[in-house]
Amino acid sequence: MISRLILFILLFFFLQIPDEFDKDPPVIQQLKRTYKYFKDYRQMIIEPTSPKLLPDPLKEPYYQPPYTLVLELTDVLLHPEWSLSTGWRFKKRPGIDYLFQQLAPLYEIVIFTAETGMVRNTITSGPMF
Repeated sequence: MISRLILFILLFFFLQIPDEFDKDPPVIQQLKRTYKYFKDYRQMIIEPTSPKLLPDPLKEPYYQPPYTLVLELTDVLLHPEWSLSTGWRFKKRPGIDYLFQQLAPLYEIVIFTAETGMVRNTITSGPMF
């Protein structure tokens, strides 16, 4: 335990990563770093993640639906449920297959989720998708 504390002190005081605020007093350094962090975070929210949010329209002879319907995977299409014995389970909402059958000719359906890639790939690899 003491060796970890000594290692932390050595790393914290002697192996600092230099940046543009090193010449300022410590309190001013922290304020400027915090301001820069929030400014960068705000800019990340404002700017889109990529120049194109949707793919290009399909070329002939394929049919391009006139509208795009964006649906959230978790809590809209699937219901997550957790129990001590099984862990996380995702249950498909009733009528989802019928909903997709009815909407597929009319809309381009885009499914959005905030789930991690491992969970998302497991869920969307089934026959529904």
